Amino acid sequence: MYRPWHLPLVVAACTAVPVLLVAVACTSVPAGASTGLTALRIDFRAGTGSPQRILTLRCAARATGTVPDPTGACRKLRRLGRAVFRPTPSDTMCSEIFGGPSTAHVTGLFLGLPLRARFDRSNGCAIARWQRVAFLLPRPAAP
Repeated sequence: MYRPWHLPLVVAACTAVPVLLVAVACTSVPAGASTGLTALRIDFRAGTGSPQRILTLRCAARATGTVPDPTGACRKLRRLGRAVFRPTPSDTMCSEIFGGPSTAHVTGLFLGLPLRARFDRSNGCAIARWQRVAFLLPRPAAP
């Protein structure tokens, strides 16, 4: 049964839903994109018994630090997000290839959240993980 007073409600609903969807899409923040501070300390060792080298990175209005390219590093980290620091899952099968004795410990804040990650080159998975953050690190020692 047609009721004329329904028409304004239907028109309002049909207009409001697309407007709300556009508003939400324009204001939502992409996954991994946060405005929080990034301030990292990277403790790097080329191998057992070698001296520790400390690098820093701070991503604020201006990128600063002692990593090879602070501006590029901040840009890459924002793009990669927190996943780049996740450890390899324990049930992952990794090739038994030794990539060298280098190690790195990354601590500090990443996009406003505490971060603690360890990197080495003990097997194929660890080497691949190292390569994803190589832009933060000096060149590793040869195996």
